[in-house]
Amino acid sequence: MDTFDATFDEALLREALLKHRVHPDDTGTLLRYAPAALTHLCWRNTVLERWHGGPDSRISDAEMMRANVETTRIFHQYLANTLGETWAEYGPYDSEIVHPDDLQEAFADAFYAAFDLERRLPHGVTLGELGGDEAQELVDHAQLQLDALVGMADKHGANVALMWLGVRGLIAVPLWWSTPRWPFVVDELFRRLEDPSHPHWRVGGPPGPPPAPADDLRWFRAMLLEAPDRLPTEVVDYCIHDAAIGFILLDT
Repeated sequence: MDTFDATFDEALLREALLKHRVHPDDTGTLLRYAPAALTHLCWRNTVLERWHGGPDSRISDAEMMRANVETTRIFHQYLANTLGETWAEYGPYDSEIVHPDDLQEAFADAFYAAFDLERRLPHGVTLGELGGDEAQELVDHAQLQLDALVGMADKHGANVALMWLGVRGLIAVPLWWSTPRWPFVVDELFRRLEDPSHPHWRVGGPPGPPPAPADDLRWFRAMLLEAPDRLPTEVVDYCIHDAAIGFILLDT
């Protein structure tokens, strides 16, 4: 058994999920973490980091966040589309609602939507324009990862593959948009914005009001919850650099 295959040990995955207070039979919660985990695996933790980092960055922090959210939504939508009918019939605690063929179909549809070089990213450029000569490297990586996951689902069961994605999401990106804890991050951000004396502002001081149209705080909060990728880049930049949303760590 190779190293990757060994990580699909059902007993170890169950233990890891319970350690993070997620029940391994709670398919509904696992499906909330899976899109973020897939985005981290196939999109964010790839050659894209090379395009993002360093003095010759092709994509800013705010543009990256918007693209991450949109990619996560793509994975979420295709998983929901594929599993929706059986989900409605059986509910969130039946592991049998997920079959390897379902994962293969959802992954294939999401792959063609997210990794099409003509896909226009939220900040306006296409994926091909962003990646240039290296764009195909990202596409090939995503295909390899998704094919490997389908292979593990065929071998160990789709529910085990979903547990694997749940663990990855909980460990790598537990506070990303679409995960169960994201609304708490948003709540905490607004609580701190309303409290200039909060220790969060110890370095640099409180950021002041957000730029328009986010000065409408009700609208701003709703958009952060529902669709941060559709916020203007300057508003997302405010969240990252002025309000330091990435440094909001919730109690376990």
